[in-house]
Amino acid sequence: MRNNVRAVRRRVGANIRQLRKLKRLTLEELGEQVGHAGKYIGDVELGKENVSLDILTRIATKLSVDVEVLCRAASADATGPRSYIVTERDVDQLGDHFAQAAEVIERVKRSVR
Repeated sequence: MRNNVRAVRRRVGANIRQLRKLKRLTLEELGEQVGHAGKYIGDVELGKENVSLDILTRIATKLSVDVEVLCRAASADATGPRSYIVTERDVDQLGDHFAQAAEVIERVKRSVR
């Protein structure tokens, strides 16, 4: 039983780490966003902390996923399709990046003419 608990903690921690890195957040940034120190988040990622459901929910929200995603075991086919929840903020940021890219392309086009 104890080994199972450790395995679940490590799985949840690994999922948090993977998603945090995809979001390009540091331990400190995620910790600040959920009201904890970066060291605590690091310990959660290593499976050293018995994290509460409330904190997992805050972490999941900041990572734009459901709590269920944090608990999910790695699929046998790690290269297969994955699902993520995209927030309105994420979409706004993407729109900003696309607008900036379009401006750069236009400047390059004008300089080539």
